[in-house]
Amino acid sequence: MLRSTIHNAVKDYGIDENAEWIDLQGIGYCKGCDCCHKVNPGVCAVNDGLNELLRKYMNSEQVVIVSPVIFGCLNSSVKNFIDRTQPLFMPLQASKSGKTIMKGRYEKYPDLVFIGVCDNQDNTMIKTFRNFITTSNISSVSNKVHVKIIQDMSV
Repeated sequence: MLRSTIHNAVKDYGIDENAEWIDLQGIGYCKGCDCCHKVNPGVCAVNDGLNELLRKYMNSEQVVIVSPVIFGCLNSSVKNFIDRTQPLFMPLQASKSGKTIMKGRYEKYPDLVFIGVCDNQDNTMIKTFRNFITTSNISSVSNKVHVKIIQDMSV
């Protein structure tokens, strides 16, 4: 039921329902070694499949990220993936719309659709989720960022 609801939601953005689904399990945590900036720019030193995942990400026109909304935030696997996109950025900060963000390493990034799945319509939680998404580094470098909330009582 939930998967068909998500498929219908992505169709609203012109995304093929047969798009590739990627499992984020097995992607470890950032070690904070800064090798992706200083030693081998743009490449993570941790060999856990992240570099291939980032290649797929950067070669996509659109990326859909689905996560349960937990206390106004993403689940830990999706949050970890966002943290691990660090190699996609320069070791420089820039100001955009009054906020400090990391400067993108590349000219073009995929458009993003974030789908938050929650079991209630707590407006504060949804506002926090939207704010977290729209202020993340990967959102700041994308041309288009859409956030959609799906209510699902089975979450």
